[in-house]
Amino acid sequence: MNYSISVKDTIITIACAGSLTVQDLSASALLSGDPAMRSNNLTGVLVDMSGITDIEIDISTMEDFATGLLQVVLPHEIKVALVAGTPMQYSYAESFRILSDHPQLEIQVFRKEKDALGWLLNDPDDNKRSLPCGTE
Repeated sequence: MNYSISVKDTIITIACAGSLTVQDLSASALLSGDPAMRSNNLTGVLVDMSGITDIEIDISTMEDFATGLLQVVLPHEIKVALVAGTPMQYSYAESFRILSDHPQLEIQVFRKEKDALGWLLNDPDDNKRSLPCGTE
């Protein structure tokens, strides 16, 4: 999988593209020690999954990833917004949200980047979750 990381104000955006594999999860910014993830100014992470074309992981791999995240100590609590554009992306993102129980991460899944950013920035007008695929 290819991905790019950008930082704007207090939000990191990770845009993903291609096929998501086990190797991609283990090299993710959340686990890799990326300095941006350790910033005291960081308040949120937006993971844009809409460019993912194939997902080559199973539920036990996601569970292992969520367990590995428990080893990561962050400077403070961080919101993580997962943006999923297809039914497959959405179901994997929701599964990860359910499996993750890191005490410093609050994870939500959205269909639209605008809604995700509203939640990350605490904009009360955009603070509602997007509907799952096919229900809009």
